Amino acid sequence: MPIGRHLEQLARICVELGRPKDAAQYLTRRARVLGELGKLEAAIEDCGTALDLHPKRRETVRLRGEFEARLQARPPTEPAVAPVK
Repeated sequence: MPIGRHLEQLARICVELGRPKDAAQYLTRRARVLGELGKLEAAIEDCGTALDLHPKRRETVRLRGEFEARLQARPPTEPAVAPVK
């Protein structure tokens, strides 16, 4: 099962029940886990979705900023091109 799949399912159910704040909370939890695993792009995406549902969620705003800063601080990756002989 993919990382945080149960949290994504809970978020979807909350949206269907008209509880976007709860859905944002679950997506923020998953973003935190993804960030801890170094999956920063996915974590930022979850934060964006959570903020679409609940724009004033401070924890999510803070996490997104942290993940974006970490992503920018990463050294650039080298292209996966074989050396020319």
